[in-house]
Amino acid sequence: MEDIRDYLRGYPSILVAFSGGVDSSLLMDLAVESLGRDRVLGVFMNMAFQTQEDKRIVLEEAEKRQWPLEILELDFQDLPDRVVANPENRCYWCKKMIFEKFLDLARERGLAVVCDGSNLDDLGDYRPGRQALEELGVVSPFLACHWTKEKIRQEAKVRGLSTWNRPSDACLASRIYPNHAIEAGDLKRVEAGEAYLRSLGFNHVRLRTLGRGTSIEVEASQVARAQDLLAPIREELKKYGYDQVDIDPRGYRQGSLNKEKK
Repeated sequence: MEDIRDYLRGYPSILVAFSGGVDSSLLMDLAVESLGRDRVLGVFMNMAFQTQEDKRIVLEEAEKRQWPLEILELDFQDLPDRVVANPENRCYWCKKMIFEKFLDLARERGLAVVCDGSNLDDLGDYRPGRQALEELGVVSPFLACHWTKEKIRQEAKVRGLSTWNRPSDACLASRIYPNHAIEAGDLKRVEAGEAYLRSLGFNHVRLRTLGRGTSIEVEASQVARAQDLLAPIREELKKYGYDQVDIDPRGYRQGSLNKEKK
């Protein structure tokens, strides 16, 4: 534990990119513990790619822990064309856009560095956004201290963080097939549809979406149950605008729409 505390104390002040996941939640807690509230600021980017659940968790956790927090607003219509076009490296351009705004805010507030919650496990997947963070000089304390996702979860649980067992998630845009332009309606359908499926007990779920069609990914152990419920699921998702719905028999696969990591 002292490794990351010492690492964080190496900076006079920190802006934490706070997304509402377990990684950034623990990073916020450690940063405040190591530097004090007056030298840390958590920032959440409220945009169409994030869910309302993300925002709710950010607000609740910050209030409960008395973390300094600021929310930046970004409307869908203000997204750059190269992000909305949804190329395979969309995440690079999106991360670059978001963290440039975080860096601008850090300079404005006199904060020394911008940090994110990337960890060792993140290096195993295709993550073009990682390149943007490195180019911008964003600091990743968990990576620097060789922390894994499991270690982060264990420490978050010990600290009583509500996010300790929150499933890993990517932004809503990751559900849209690459090279198909993203529309605001797509994101709303995905968010509403996944919320409905979670209400049925499918906690780890993805709606891989192409236009008004979707392939549902759930945990492999729940594929049979999802197939049994396919008729009522189709009926409900039709209300959200999905005309074609099927269940992926392979189950949930992290980053299944990503190209292979080179």
